[in-house]
Amino acid sequence: MLTTAHEGRPPPGRCTALFPGAFKPAHQAHLAAIVDLARRPEIDEVVVVVANRARQLPGTTLALDAEVARQVLEVYLHDVAKTRVEVAPHNAVSHALGYLDRAAPGDALLFCIGEADHARGDDRFEDLLLRQQRGDVTAHIVPVPTGTLAVRATALREALVAGEARRAEFTAALPAGASPQQHQRVWAICRHGMREMSDIVERKLRTTIIPRLLSNVESLVCITPNKLDPVFRAQLRNGQQLIVKYAGETTQDESFGPTPQPKPRRRLSAERRALKCLYPLRASEFELAEVRRFDKETLTLVLSEVLPGAMTLQQLLHEGVFDTAVLTAAAQFLATCHSSTAPALWGEPETDRRQWAAMLALRTVGMDAQALGAATACDLRQLAEASDAARSCNDAPRVFHLDFEPKNILVARPRIGFIDFECCSSVGDPAYDLGVLLGHCVLWGLRTQETAACQTAIGVALHTYGEQVGARWSSLRPRVIGFAGAAMLHALLREHNHNAEHADARAWDTASALVAPGVHERTDVEAVFDDAVAGRLAPSLKPARQR
Repeated sequence: MLTTAHEGRPPPGRCTALFPGAFKPAHQAHLAAIVDLARRPEIDEVVVVVANRARQLPGTTLALDAEVARQVLEVYLHDVAKTRVEVAPHNAVSHALGYLDRAAPGDALLFCIGEADHARGDDRFEDLLLRQQRGDVTAHIVPVPTGTLAVRATALREALVAGEARRAEFTAALPAGASPQQHQRVWAICRHGMREMSDIVERKLRTTIIPRLLSNVESLVCITPNKLDPVFRAQLRNGQQLIVKYAGETTQDESFGPTPQPKPRRRLSAERRALKCLYPLRASEFELAEVRRFDKETLTLVLSEVLPGAMTLQQLLHEGVFDTAVLTAAAQFLATCHSSTAPALWGEPETDRRQWAAMLALRTVGMDAQALGAATACDLRQLAEASDAARSCNDAPRVFHLDFEPKNILVARPRIGFIDFECCSSVGDPAYDLGVLLGHCVLWGLRTQETAACQTAIGVALHTYGEQVGARWSSLRPRVIGFAGAAMLHALLREHNHNAEHADARAWDTASALVAPGVHERTDVEAVFDDAVAGRLAPSLKPARQR
């Protein structure tokens, strides 16, 4: 029998209360619930189950891990009878539900959830309990009181980042019955426990995940340190190199955005599906990663490494190298993606549509309107509306990369590789992908002043893509121009931490001109890009302007 409350003593046997959560850090509301459970005479033991998942410290690439949560809970529960802290291997709720398999006949298990969460309809136990219920073990879902304590762990993590300036605010959210020494100890544990997410993930991969997935790893190196979503290179004993990506620290499907935050947790499932869809279609000159392992429990994706030691197109552009063969291959690859039917890469069509909406906003309406200026912000809003309307008219599922920046294109002549499909979707606008690529080419054409080479490479890419997509090209051309400008603005704001005043005025003016609707009316797209690379679209060459 599955219930949401119980009266009196459960059936004979041992009664265990299981209270899963993140607890990073534990605060007043958590302790109130735990103490309430421990005082109930019918309960023999309260097991606090800590999720083995780090929680980000807002605005940083730092996080608190499960060890910090365990230490803090043990400070509070040292003298509270019948309590024990357990760290789950991965998910706290799944670990708690595992007690159904380990319980003895006649035992009772209480799966506890805060009253506020329960009132909001939190159903994390419902489906799993229905699937895993044992007839000889009684299981209850029990709401536990947190009183009127409106404490948010996120606010505590924000206070931790601020340091001494917000220490009093942090301490005020800790259990009122705790001593000043306990508060001081908890503050010290949390401040000393702030670690880079990449370090936390690396330790987890080394100790628990890699040994389960790969048996012959000689070394593991983080190739994107100090990021919330680090990527690792595993060197095997036979000399082979693999790429390891891990999404287990993301608590939910967050959106891609301008501030540091974990990417959506299902992004690796989407990348896996996209690669499997495209891999049979690869041409001899294209290189794509091969999916070697995907572990659903830990959300770990293992890929073959694409062109080890290759340069990125971004590096070449920075050096003023505009290789027509590379841009041709990139245009061919995009045309292939945009012509390839695909399943819902995020699992459901609606989720794919949300992912497209998030990526569209990232380089249009999601940018800082104040930094852009009213006119440019309005132009970007019109571009987003036109793009989504065009997408709605032709909603055939294709493969859209949605982060087709030069950093994700590898060059080892004559081979060209394409990586990082984490942002992809089966829903999108082909003009978005091509515009993002060409916008970065314009930006570096302006900066390096390799005008002729850049114009030639862009012209060849436009011709190649147009030839392959055929009749669809005429409707895409205006938005390709707009998205090129949008990509430039996004890159400039990202470079200067969203401060437009420090951006390159010539590049900024060119980008703003490209997103303006008047430029889109020109039918000779190649001439528009020629003018952009030559700086002829920029009305001002002043180093800084009032925007």
